[in-house]
Amino acid sequence: MKNFVVSILAVVLSLMICSALQVAASPLLIGREAPPFQVESGDGKVLQAKMLRGKVVVLFYESKDVIAKSRPLKIILNAFYKEQKKEDQQMILRVPIYDCTSATWPFTGIWKSRLVENSKRVGMTVYGDWDGKMGTSYGMKSDDTNLLIIDKRGIIRYFRSGVVTDNGETATILKKLLKDLVTENHADKIIPKQS
Repeated sequence: MKNFVVSILAVVLSLMICSALQVAASPLLIGREAPPFQVESGDGKVLQAKMLRGKVVVLFYESKDVIAKSRPLKIILNAFYKEQKKEDQQMILRVPIYDCTSATWPFTGIWKSRLVENSKRVGMTVYGDWDGKMGTSYGMKSDDTNLLIIDKRGIIRYFRSGVVTDNGETATILKKLLKDLVTENHADKIIPKQS
């Protein structure tokens, strides 16, 4: 009887632990404030979440093994960005972040130089999450593509882990969301006339 009770307690305890881990690993809900983070580029530029305020942020978080999965969508979003007026482009910040937690000494320098090379290739600074804190606090899947869109107030407006396809529907939804967020930024900058 004692062994039976111990077995039942062990099963209940393991189920509780599994459900707690599932809650911790679930993605953030849209509409919540983006948690603070700090990432660093290969050439030492630091980016913190608070530095993103006032901009519409399109953030891809990926490991080096899955970067190609979202390439078609990135091409569409980059083309959409280039089509925008300069003043709209200045309101959108594109932030690619790689999961660099598997970089170990003495190979850290190689990882950093690759980030610098990738930054030059894509025409924007590529950052690394070196300690994994960002990935953990956002519930990112380290073995997959993660896409976030954050509004100028730091609120998550879109979050997706997994392959984000370039199909017409997804691209259309993302383009509309970005247009709406940029329009919100313009509306906030209009100063009413004094009477």
